[in-house]
Amino acid sequence: MMTIFWKEWRDILRDRKTLISLIVLPLLLTPVIMAVAIGVGYLASEKSAAERYTYTWTSEPISEFEAQLQASEYFSPTDAVADVELSGSGTELTAAFDTGDLQSALGRRLYDLVDDLNLQYANNTLAEFNLSLADLEPWSMSDRDISGASEVETFSSSIIGLILPMLLMVSVLATSMSLAGDLVAGERERNTLETLLASPAPASQVLLGKWLMLSSAGIMSALLMMGSLSLFLIPAQLFASGDIADAFSAWSPALLANTLLLAIPIAILIAGALLTITRSAKSFKEAQSQASLVFILIYIPIIFSMQGILDPTLLVLAIPIVNYPVTIQTLAAGDLIWWMPLVAVLSNLVVALAVGLIYAAKVNADELLNGS
Repeated sequence: MMTIFWKEWRDILRDRKTLISLIVLPLLLTPVIMAVAIGVGYLASEKSAAERYTYTWTSEPISEFEAQLQASEYFSPTDAVADVELSGSGTELTAAFDTGDLQSALGRRLYDLVDDLNLQYANNTLAEFNLSLADLEPWSMSDRDISGASEVETFSSSIIGLILPMLLMVSVLATSMSLAGDLVAGERERNTLETLLASPAPASQVLLGKWLMLSSAGIMSALLMMGSLSLFLIPAQLFASGDIADAFSAWSPALLANTLLLAIPIAILIAGALLTITRSAKSFKEAQSQASLVFILIYIPIIFSMQGILDPTLLVLAIPIVNYPVTIQTLAAGDLIWWMPLVAVLSNLVVALAVGLIYAAKVNADELLNGS
C-alpha cells in the first residue's frame, strides 16, 4: 500500500500542471480571492458613501420635501435627465427611479428623508399639545450582552465563520477532483493499470494506496490554503483599519489549528467518495464528469449549514459534512466546548473510513481492469 502511495506522489511531482494545481494555486488563489473581495467591498462602501443623485420635479414641488432635498448632501436638482423623477401634491409623493440597481442607496436615502419629514411633523404636532414622542412611548427596554463579546468580535466571528468553510472546501474539493480522475480511470485509459496490478500487491492494497495518496493531497491543499490565508491576515490585522481590520480580528493560531484538525477527516471522506464514484469510469473525462456528483453532494450541505440556522447540538455535530461549518462558526464565536470538535472529527472520520472500506473491499484485479 505504501509503495503505491509513494509511487502516486512521485508521478504528481513529475507533472508540472498537477503540481501547480496542488501547490501554487492554494498559495496564490486564496490571497487573490481575499484581496478582491475586500477591495470590491471597500470600493462599494466608498462609492455608496460618496455617491450623489440628481432629481427633477415633473409636477409642482412639494415645499416641505424640497427643503429636505436641498438640506441633504446626497441630492442636487437638475434640468437634464435625472436619477429620480418626483411628483405629487399635499402629502402624497411619488418617486420614479430604477429599483433594479441593488447597489444603489438611492431608494434608501429617499425613504430616510420621508421618515425625517414624518418625524418632524409628529414632533411639531405634539408640541402644540405640550407633548413629545417620548410621552407616547412610556415603556422602554435596554439590552445587555452577557456573552462577553464586543460588536467587533461578533462581526469578525461571523465573517471568519463564513469565509473559512467556503475556502477550505473549495481548496480540498478542487485538488481532490483534479487528481481523482487520473488515479484509476486515467491509468485504465493509458493501459498502465494492468502493469500496476501485476505487482504482488492485491487490488485492494492498490486502491487503498491511491486513497491514502488522495487524502494526503487534500490535507496538504488545506494546509497550504490556511498558511496562505494566515500570511494574508497577519498584515491585514496589523495595518488595516476600519471594517476591514474588524472583520479579521477573531483570527488566531488556535482557530487555525482547530480548523486544520477538522479538515483532515473531511479530506479523507472526500477522497474516498471521489474514488468510489470514479473507480468504474472508462476514461479520465468520464471520471471528471462523475466527480461533479461528489461536488454537489458535498457542497449543498456545506452551503445549507453556513446559513447560521443550525445550533451546535450533539445531533447536528454528529452529521458528517454539515457539522464542519457549524463547528468553525461556533469556534470563531468563542462558544466552543471541548467535546464539539471531537464529535465532529469522529463522525466525519467514521463515515470516511466506511466509504474507504466500501471503495476497496472485495475488489479483484479483473474487476478493477474492466471497471466493473
